[in-house]
Amino acid sequence: MPLIEDKEIKELYDLKHRNDNYPKGYNYFDKVLKNSITPFLYNNPNVSGFLSYLEPMVAHLFDRVNLIRNWKNWYVDKYKNDHIK
Repeated sequence: MPLIEDKEIKELYDLKHRNDNYPKGYNYFDKVLKNSITPFLYNNPNVSGFLSYLEPMVAHLFDRVNLIRNWKNWYVDKYKNDHIK
C-alpha cells in the first residue's frame, strides 16, 4: 500500500496504522467459480479447463469492484485495499 503511505506524513501514518494486524479479507483468487457454479460443469474436461482459465479474470473483477466501492464510501480511504489477502 505505498499509495496510502505516500499521501500522508510517515509518522502520522505509522501512528494511525500501528494496530493494523487484523486478518485481511477473503481471498477471491483461489476458488470463486468453484463456490458459485454447480460442480456438474467441472465433470466435462473442456469446460473445466475453460473455467480454470476464466477464474483469475472473474477474481480480478471482484477485486476491482470492491476497490471501486471505496470511492463512494465516505468513511474509508479511497485507496484502501484490505479486502483481499
